[in-house]
Amino acid sequence: TSLLRNYRIFSPIILIYLVIGAYDAIRQKDIWQGQFQIVLNQENSQSNSQAIGGIDISRLGAFISSQPVNNLNTQVEILKSSSVLMPVFNFVKDEKNLNGENADGMRYESWINSSLNVELESGTTILNINFKDSNKNLILPTLNKISDVFQKYSIEQTNQISTQTIAYLEKQIGIYEKKS
Repeated sequence: TSLLRNYRIFSPIILIYLVIGAYDAIRQKDIWQGQFQIVLNQENSQSNSQAIGGIDISRLGAFISSQPVNNLNTQVEILKSSSVLMPVFNFVKDEKNLNGENADGMRYESWINSSLNVELESGTTILNINFKDSNKNLILPTLNKISDVFQKYSIEQTNQISTQTIAYLEKQIGIYEKKS
């Protein structure tokens, strides 16, 4: 009842907040989001394992590798790092500049915290990648670029492990040749 008696005091305040809220809602840009999932660390898959003379090369490579293979959180952090995602960041900056947005002040850390979400689904080896931006036409090309970068990184890691495995086996062959 006291609100009804003092409506002349409250109504201008309510009207001001209503106008500010409407202006803010109209001024905001739409945010578009795209996502995809990838599976990390398929060690148990028979298609990935190679055997030479009864030796499982993928396990030997994991043994020789200097990186911890089973630590999925480490793999996720590596995939989120600027050393892996910098080409995607540069692509987004270039596209924004081409579309007339000033992206010169964009920084990697703020971009990855505000636009890109890379996280491991709890209890699984599934990596969820979400990208959001106000430019609808930038979502799909960026997600494709992220996928390409992750695939390239995976291939480079496999090649590095294979190279280390071959070097280790050649060293072992040399040792056994000297012994025989």
